[in-house]
Amino acid sequence: MNKTKEPYWVENQPNVPRVWSASSLSTILACPRRFELRYIEGWEKAESAALAFGKEFHRVLEACDLAAETGASPEETRRVAVRESLKAFLPPGDNSRTNFTLLRATLFYLDHYKDDPYKIIQVNDKPAIELYFRFALDLTNADGENYYIQGYMDEFRDLSGDLFVWERKTTAKSLSDYYFNQFDPNIQMGIYTVGAQILAHKSFAGVVLDVTQTLVGSTNFTRRWIKLSEEQLDETLENALSAIRLAERCAQANYWPQNTSACGICDFKDVCNKQPKVRHQWLKSGFLENRRETTEQRK
Repeated sequence: MNKTKEPYWVENQPNVPRVWSASSLSTILACPRRFELRYIEGWEKAESAALAFGKEFHRVLEACDLAAETGASPEETRRVAVRESLKAFLPPGDNSRTNFTLLRATLFYLDHYKDDPYKIIQVNDKPAIELYFRFALDLTNADGENYYIQGYMDEFRDLSGDLFVWERKTTAKSLSDYYFNQFDPNIQMGIYTVGAQILAHKSFAGVVLDVTQTLVGSTNFTRRWIKLSEEQLDETLENALSAIRLAERCAQANYWPQNTSACGICDFKDVCNKQPKVRHQWLKSGFLENRRETTEQRK
């Protein structure tokens, strides 16, 4: 018998999610109109080559880490990297993001960090790799239920007793302060730290951003530490509550205002600068429509 899937939307306020993520929270805070287009109407861009590569890189390194944590030798782990990289499906046409550059990036990564002092910890007697978290907020929705925040984290690691959420990212951009400034402050970093503490029942110092730069002729690595105090984590949760209250007000008014200051980094910029009566046609021509209906966890 199939279990009923948990609905994503509040029944008595159907354009407000019951369960939030760091992405949906940051979206509503940045621009309610963007939230309306992306989440309520469900418009999204087709998966880019960069996003596909990042997902496959995560998947391959996850397989390598699981193998190593369950006793595989370095050579056996490298064979896992080769097997998993070669079976990845990547969109054609991008010479910096192919099966070859995926394999190269993975092998270079394993070599670069072969003596990594950060060690994966155990949670519930399993290696803390690809973790799902979910926790309730002290705010009830129109159905009389608590709102929730959920998400996925790459790994938990330890360095001399300090625990960190491990967040891997890939980019072709310069690994400069300008790149890293977007993550500090960033609501995702706070949400992940809170989620880690609830999931592991331990205190976490913050997040390590483990970034791989992939170019046609080279692969480069760097790390940055985002340490968060308890006061900053409390502030993160207050920001989350404010974001949800903003969504409730917009839903009640049935109007999701534009924040034009955020247009420069938005996928919908070339839609919102058109006349309102033609925007739907522009959306249909450049985006896929996929409104989320359930909170089902990803596989």
